[in-house]
Amino acid sequence: TGSVLLFSTYLGGDQDEFPGGIAVGPTGNAIVTGVTFSPNFPLQAALDGSLGGGSDAFVTSFTPAGSALSYSTFLGGSGDEYANAIAITSGGDAFVVGSTRSSGFPTVAAYQATFGGGARDAFVSCINPSGSTLAYSSFLGGGFTDEALGVAVSGTNPVVVGSTTSNNFPVAAAAQPALASPGLSDGFGTRFASGTSLATSTYVGGSAADSVKGVALDGK
Repeated sequence: TGSVLLFSTYLGGDQDEFPGGIAVGPTGNAIVTGVTFSPNFPLQAALDGSLGGGSDAFVTSFTPAGSALSYSTFLGGSGDEYANAIAITSGGDAFVVGSTRSSGFPTVAAYQATFGGGARDAFVSCINPSGSTLAYSSFLGGGFTDEALGVAVSGTNPVVVGSTTSNNFPVAAAAQPALASPGLSDGFGTRFASGTSLATSTYVGGSAADSVKGVALDGK
C-alpha cells in the first residue's frame, strides 16, 4: 500500500557506487547490480573477491527480509566494468549485462570467448541462484565500442539490448544487418538461442546516434 518501509539500507564501501538494475528472485530475494569503485565493497560468499582495475561490476543478493546478504560479489577483470541491468529466470539464475574494458573478463561456456576490440565490449553473465557459480559468461561485441544496457529472459536464455559503434557486431537473422551510422552508435537487440548460439541479432538505428535501453517480452 506504500504505507510502510519494509527495509531500506545503504550498500557500498568507501568510494563511489552506482546501481544499474534490480530484480526479484523466485524466493523474494532482491538482487542488485551496478558498478563500484570501492575495494572494500561488502562481500558475501563472493565469486570474485577483489576489485580489478578502477571499477568492477557488483552483484548483491539480499535475503527476502533485507536484513542480510545471501551473496555479494565483484564481477570483472583487470580493467573497468559497468553493470547496467539484471533479469532473473524462474529458476533463480541472475543474468547481468553491462560493458567491460577487460580482455581477461571471466568467460564460461561463452558464445564469444575473446574481447572483440575497441574501447569496450558488452558482456552477458549468469550467476546461479546460490551465487556459488558463474554458470555462463560471454563477451558480446565487435571491433569498436559495445555496451549492453538492458536484458530480459526467455526461458533460460537472455535477450539483450544496448548500443554499438562496431560495424562487425555479431548479427543473425537480422532485421537490420548493417550499421546505419558509421562513426556513431546504433542500438542492437540480440536473442540467444543457447549459450553458444544466437537466435536473432540485429542493429536498430538510423543516420544519427541511437541506443536501446530496455526490453520486455510478450511471453510467446
